[in-house]
Amino acid sequence: MREFDLTSYSELCATLDIPVLAAETCDGCHWNASTWIQQRALDMMRVSVGFKGGFTGAIKVAHLAESCGMRAQVHGMGWHNAQLCAAISNNDYYEQLVINSEQIRGLKDLGSLSIVEGYLTVPDEPGAGPQPDWREIEARAVLAV
Repeated sequence: MREFDLTSYSELCATLDIPVLAAETCDGCHWNASTWIQQRALDMMRVSVGFKGGFTGAIKVAHLAESCGMRAQVHGMGWHNAQLCAAISNNDYYEQLVINSEQIRGLKDLGSLSIVEGYLTVPDEPGAGPQPDWREIEARAVLAV
């Protein structure tokens, strides 16, 4: 179903006895999250740094969902969304794309984003991602001004 058809999502939620996780990539970032909740068009809210207005928008959506007794499940992987997972208490999910068995076996070797025994290892370094290696950049620079 298209994410602008809230009536269909409302009917789906009313019909199913399993929770519906929705609003993954819908327009409106964090501004339309309350409409989804008011229309009873989902049971759990999708949230991410990329689709919900950055860290600030994602945190707003997560808190709104929490205030309505809902989970806020993080959509997407990577450093930013891993930090988001660690920052919100009503999330118990991290999305990691895997294609084959070899990738699954390698999840424990992903460095600061390793997944060990089903649990994400969230980096504890400050900032929103790996810091640049300035020595490497300077060494490879063609021109420095």
